[in-house]
Amino acid sequence: MTVLARRIVLVTVGTDRLTPNAEVAADALRGDGYESVAFIVPGSGLPRGGRENKKTLKNFAHTPAPLIEAWRVAQYVIAGTEPTDVIVVGDGGGVGGVLALIEASRPTAERRVVWTVAGDGLTLRTAQIAGTIEGVPMPQASEIDWELVQYRFSSDVLATSAIAVQTLAKFGLTAHLVTPPAGAQGSATEPSDGGIWAPGAVSRANRSGDVMRAVASLAEGRLTVSNRDAIDQVWSGSTWDALGGIRSVLGDRLRRADRPMGRPGTVIVGDPLSPPDAVTSSWRQSGVPMLVPEGSVAAAMWADAPTWADEDELADMLSGARNTGGAPSARWEGPTRLASGDASRGRRVSVG
Repeated sequence: MTVLARRIVLVTVGTDRLTPNAEVAADALRGDGYESVAFIVPGSGLPRGGRENKKTLKNFAHTPAPLIEAWRVAQYVIAGTEPTDVIVVGDGGGVGGVLALIEASRPTAERRVVWTVAGDGLTLRTAQIAGTIEGVPMPQASEIDWELVQYRFSSDVLATSAIAVQTLAKFGLTAHLVTPPAGAQGSATEPSDGGIWAPGAVSRANRSGDVMRAVASLAEGRLTVSNRDAIDQVWSGSTWDALGGIRSVLGDRLRRADRPMGRPGTVIVGDPLSPPDAVTSSWRQSGVPMLVPEGSVAAAMWADAPTWADEDELADMLSGARNTGGAPSARWEGPTRLASGDASRGRRVSVG
């Protein structure tokens, strides 16, 4: 097979589909003229002929699972690619951590260039929700450690949101923002039911509490939220149960469903780290107003979308008390409690 120098290899594990954030980065790279090929790592097992690998694996029976998985992914990618290839891999679980570490240790002429897409990792999600990455139990703590290794030893970190860039900077890590070209919002062509739709599972990560409280502060307004709940991996219990008080205030103005009853009057995007889903994007193209979090993936993709920082701003925007036009604000500074940390975490790596 002819190998093109500096080709872009998009790595996925156990599936032929990129994560939404990796797809955003891939679209941006294609928009810059890069050509890419897909590389699928099987969901389990080791490369054929890896008898020595299996023997090695038995000697690490008590090694944290995220490290074993990162090592397994590295075996596949190294066997199936060539030096000078550009390897693009997501940050979730630190699956590219061992690969990035190995390649950073090679001579430049023999090195695969590892680019990490930041947006799906537990490090960013935990920092966003809890303001710290300390005190996380195993094996999640190992995931965070190997995500930090992956960020630190990658040749470049491609972030899909300003929040990811600024959060990583608090750990002494550099990332740069990449966004695909996005068209302007269309004009409304269909009647609206006047309601408010909040896509995505009810969770702290999706800022469901902020959205509910903002709507509850209005004299009127109907809100529909997803009938799915997500596990935030920080606190026990569901966010839906924790919001019992504000749910009682909203009363019959709050509804749960897999989607709105009709075309919504307004869509509130809550998750700053995940790209908008296909339905949300299609509604924007058809002219439905979008309110998006400051520094979010949606704000980077849709530069003309109004942005909100907290429930008070969101309530003002919904009530029309402030101008909702213009570019996103740049004043977002990240979680105030993030300075917990040991910026050296992920630097000290021992390999047996």
